[in-house]
Amino acid sequence: MLRKLLLAAASKGAGSAISVVFTVLVARILGAEGAGPVLFGLTVLTVGAAALRLGFDSLLVKQVGAAGIGAMANTWVSRAILLSLLAAVAPALIGFFWAEKIATTLFNAPDFAPVLRWIALSLPLLAIANLIGFAFQGLRKPGLSVVGQNLGYLSLALLVVSLRHLWLDQPLAAEDIAQTLFLATVLTALGLGALWLRQPDARFIWQLRMQAAEVRAAANLWLAMLMTLTVTWSGILLGGRFVTSQEIAFTAAAQRIAVLVVFILLVTDLLVAPVYARSFARRDLEHLRQIARRSTRAMVLIGVPVVAGLILYAEQIMGLHGAEFAQAGPVLVIYVLGQLVNVCTGSVGQLLMMCDGEGDYRLGETVAAGLTVTATLLLAPHYGALGVAIASALGIATQNIVSYVMVRRRLGFYPGF
Repeated sequence: MLRKLLLAAASKGAGSAISVVFTVLVARILGAEGAGPVLFGLTVLTVGAAALRLGFDSLLVKQVGAAGIGAMANTWVSRAILLSLLAAVAPALIGFFWAEKIATTLFNAPDFAPVLRWIALSLPLLAIANLIGFAFQGLRKPGLSVVGQNLGYLSLALLVVSLRHLWLDQPLAAEDIAQTLFLATVLTALGLGALWLRQPDARFIWQLRMQAAEVRAAANLWLAMLMTLTVTWSGILLGGRFVTSQEIAFTAAAQRIAVLVVFILLVTDLLVAPVYARSFARRDLEHLRQIARRSTRAMVLIGVPVVAGLILYAEQIMGLHGAEFAQAGPVLVIYVLGQLVNVCTGSVGQLLMMCDGEGDYRLGETVAAGLTVTATLLLAPHYGALGVAIASALGIATQNIVSYVMVRRRLGFYPGF
């Protein structure tokens, strides 16, 4: 167990570090104004790929985690990939061919069009890589899971951009970096697909038919995921209509750094989600409670010092992206406070999703999403990047508090107690 925990920590740590380093490098190369379209594109890519997973991500963790690779797991993985591909074709083509109109009309950012073309083509590839990563999470292989979720394509993109900029001294524009991201998603999806098929008993099954109960479970998780995406990213996506490219760069950079607060939560989720699924399948609620309590207490002990450090040195940390980013220190502080609530409530989302609480999870996400959107529309036009951060932090805190209460109602205990 210790070996798996260390591997999960190393893998997730590498993923978080690569994300921050990539953001810093882009900001250094393009400046705050030029980096805005790329960082906004990364947000669109993350949100779009998650939406195109159609709610199958947690179901794959649950199905593979409960029984390992078998006929049922192969069916779920194959079906998830096929349906995700079918759903992604239209958005990818529309985004590629109508990039200029979408960038101008929807996002009020004409300079985003060259980036959007390549981001649109990357959507189906990243969705597939994500799904395979979640299947590996069910097998309790955290390294490959993190590769599928963000480490793989961002590492490749960081390597190529670094070589071109630092070694070959090539001038890079936002479109060049977006094109690199596309190529990185191609290689990541192909590589993970080959690795999955090399697992014992793994095979691809051409089957799309789902039973009514399976459709309901996927639909609940998909709607919950859409609400989660709204809470996490709507501040940037909606705020883009009201703030400058520079302020979008500030918020995107601050949000990615704030993820360091929940690093231990992300590591824990990699390991405990399949454990929750197996314990609930056996109806061993006492084991569930013990794992949830221990993991939540560990998260708080590790997370609080990180929060303190990020708040105390917010301006210096943001300044790593460039001198003009230092003024966004308060934006980072707001994001960090929102993530602190996330840590203190524990893995409540995983508990609900692994224990047939998809409807409860969706309710919490819906309430939080409505609050986030409303707050963004009210605050962003008047307070810019700071208003976007406040709206996002309120949403994150709300979604976790509601899910915390739902865990008590469904499972009979509060995580951490």
